[in-house]
Amino acid sequence: MATKSSIKNWILVPLSLLVLYFVLETTCYFLICANILRPDFGSVLSRNFGASDRPYVKYDSLTGYRYTGNRPHLTNIHNGKIVYEHSMPVNNRGYCSVDDFEFKKSQGCKRWMVFGDSYTAGEITDTTWVDLYQKRFNKDSTEHYNFGLEGSGINNWHAIFFKEIIPNYEFDGIVLAVFGDLKSKSYDLARPVIIKHSFDNYSGLSFFDSLPINSDDFEQNYKNKLFYESSIYDSADIAKYKLHLLGSPKKTYRFSWTKPEFYFLHIIWDAIVYFQNINSFEKRFSSKYIDPKMLSGTYEGLLNYDELFGKQNMNRVAEMMDYCVKNKKSIRLISIPSYNVVARDPKHYHNNIYNKHLKLLAKQYGASFYDGYQLYDSIPIAARENYILYGDSHWNRKGIDLFLTMLP
Repeated sequence: MATKSSIKNWILVPLSLLVLYFVLETTCYFLICANILRPDFGSVLSRNFGASDRPYVKYDSLTGYRYTGNRPHLTNIHNGKIVYEHSMPVNNRGYCSVDDFEFKKSQGCKRWMVFGDSYTAGEITDTTWVDLYQKRFNKDSTEHYNFGLEGSGINNWHAIFFKEIIPNYEFDGIVLAVFGDLKSKSYDLARPVIIKHSFDNYSGLSFFDSLPINSDDFEQNYKNKLFYESSIYDSADIAKYKLHLLGSPKKTYRFSWTKPEFYFLHIIWDAIVYFQNINSFEKRFSSKYIDPKMLSGTYEGLLNYDELFGKQNMNRVAEMMDYCVKNKKSIRLISIPSYNVVARDPKHYHNNIYNKHLKLLAKQYGASFYDGYQLYDSIPIAARENYILYGDSHWNRKGIDLFLTMLP
């Protein structure tokens, strides 16, 4: 039989936990008012900060996702330095371009439909390389329509091509701007479907084996598996976080009261979901490193690309190319250069497995091929990092401008 003393001691445990919880809640609240903590998981003093001033992507049953809104403002800061900050142009069809897309083309105009991932989509740059390339041409004679999406690959491109482009657009050819990194899943022609979506306070993305059947399927089976990517704040909050991350003078510091909420509870929950998503994301989609000999060009054996990159993915590549050949559409293949491949093997980077595969496809389908790795040929090894974003392997505007001078 329990004594009164033991009962009192037992009650002290939940009471102590409750007091501790309110102390932590109060502490979090004051740290947020002081702009030391962000309302979502992560400190403003952390190394990375990515945000937009509004939701800018939505799930789309045809393409996986597409961009929404008018010129969302994107900010990315790493180690107290701005990696990029710009307003992203979004056109009438939900793609990154300063030009709207029309279904019908002008008589005598040659129209190219360009597919690519983040290097082509333009989230990370103030202007896409496709728009800059288009400036060389008279729009009445040549058009380049940019259907690039961040993280997308053959599965997204295949859906866009057969479900959106063929039923609606007049066109004369396709451009596959293909990126390949050190892992097979980072090869655009081997990637699963990527889906992205913005919520009220963050944007999430992840890779899936297939597209959702409909919106209900997305809500039930896909939405809760999206991997946390970036925060969404209003412009004033982004400006405050920038000041702290970039180091603001002490005289500009001000404590400001904010609306009380259960911040500690939110932060703990966000942290649990964040680490769960990271763990499942890495387990499911990280892939083995390709044999270094394949990257350096010293691999002598015959390669089975179906086995290496997935038979279904290679079939989808073939379906797009076969359609173009059958319907007399031109094909251009461009290798988007990976800085990681160049840094790994600064002498033989042209002979990496991805370039080899693209050259084989070009020969097989009578397509033209441009080796984007020429971008690094004219740059001294010690200066190559000057052409990519700080703390990132994507090229910066300087890299894009050099890449464009080499395009035919």
